[in-house]
Amino acid sequence: MVVCTLGTKPLAPTLDSIVASAKAAGSEVETLVVWQGDGDPPEGVRALQVFPLGISYARNRGVAELQSRLVGFLDDDELIVESWVAGALAEFADEAPGGAFGPVLSTDPADYPYFRPSGERVVHEGRHRPPWLVGTGGNMVFSRETLVAAGGFDPRLGAGAPVGAAEETDLVLRLLEQGRQLVYTPEMTVYHPSRSLQDEVRARNVYGVGMGVVLRRSPVLSAKYLYTVAQELGRAVRARNRRRRREVTATLRSFLTGLVMPVQVDSPRAALQRLPEELRAKLGGTEPRPLPGVVGERPHLRYAVDGGRVLHLYVNPEPGLERSFDADEVVAAPDAIWALERG
Repeated sequence: MVVCTLGTKPLAPTLDSIVASAKAAGSEVETLVVWQGDGDPPEGVRALQVFPLGISYARNRGVAELQSRLVGFLDDDELIVESWVAGALAEFADEAPGGAFGPVLSTDPADYPYFRPSGERVVHEGRHRPPWLVGTGGNMVFSRETLVAAGGFDPRLGAGAPVGAAEETDLVLRLLEQGRQLVYTPEMTVYHPSRSLQDEVRARNVYGVGMGVVLRRSPVLSAKYLYTVAQELGRAVRARNRRRRREVTATLRSFLTGLVMPVQVDSPRAALQRLPEELRAKLGGTEPRPLPGVVGERPHLRYAVDGGRVLHLYVNPEPGLERSFDADEVVAAPDAIWALERG
């Protein structure tokens, strides 16, 4: 099980729910916390400290670290039900699907479910199957073989990446295009904390853009999604549900934005928050300017600085890489190396 975190939420309830579900299933679950927070990860948990380049990058690093046949993903503030582990294992017992997903419900029963397209088990297949009916990123399991063969998650997508959502939608689309079967099962239910209307609308704005970016490669699915959102908006209006109407309207507007929005390929500004102070002092108070970078297993990010120099950031670097630079200053940090070109 991979749980990615920025270290801003307590992990114990999530990890305890995994342990309880594994015990109920009579099975052992290998759990890895992929830590992207400031400072050191908490003691007493198995953790992998990685540079904060988004949830997709963190998940891919977690997959590479684990050795289990199956790999599951949960958000760091979710709780799984007691039947979750047994339900997941049952799906992969015989003719294993490419992946399995489950409902994500609110901890407040009065809230609209975050994801519950059906009350029964459903098998999805076919390249034109709507991916938004298959599953969501906070509750999913894949066979390692399937996930690796598909290339993992696109690091340009997901929270903390240039496009802040829809990384699971992109993966689902790729798996369906490859002819894989994907399963939705109520046995894998997850509970997510209730969100305020403001937080939900903010999340919908990000989610809709991601869906637009991912679905625009399929005119058929884009049209289906627009129709689905329009139907949901009509239901909210007829029911005079003002909260739901605002949520769906935010999704619609941001989806239309995502359909035409260019994907930013420059190195992320947010990474500069981890710039070591000794290097920042050498910049004379100027802020580095993002340049195109390379993402993947070993990202190489670049930033322009005054004097025509370039600040390099190597994440998950090859051992000994720092000894090969001809640079003014090289600083090693957790899971990263910073190098400032000579003037």
